[in-house]
Amino acid sequence: MHLRFVFACMLLGIKDCTPKKVLQLFGDSKGVTTGVIGSHLQKVRNQMISKDYKVTILENWMVPKDVHDDNLTAISKKWKEPGFTGFSAQEIQKYLK
Repeated sequence: MHLRFVFACMLLGIKDCTPKKVLQLFGDSKGVTTGVIGSHLQKVRNQMISKDYKVTILENWMVPKDVHDDNLTAISKKWKEPGFTGFSAQEIQKYLK
């Protein structure tokens, strides 16, 4: 579940994603609420800010250091491309299947 959560956040953009948007991507997941997602999102962001990158502002290309996946690396590289503003709904669904 954590890996799918990280994928959703990375595809939406870790610095701008919201619990509501993540929940929409998860669909009908029993017991998962915006409150649960919001709490986990805050935990992941705080980890990235204070320990992983030691920055004050997150960028969308940043990947949590506790997760290693080639697809996340590809997503990160895409966010670094000049002019890239986000993934389409179709691209997001492809990664989350």
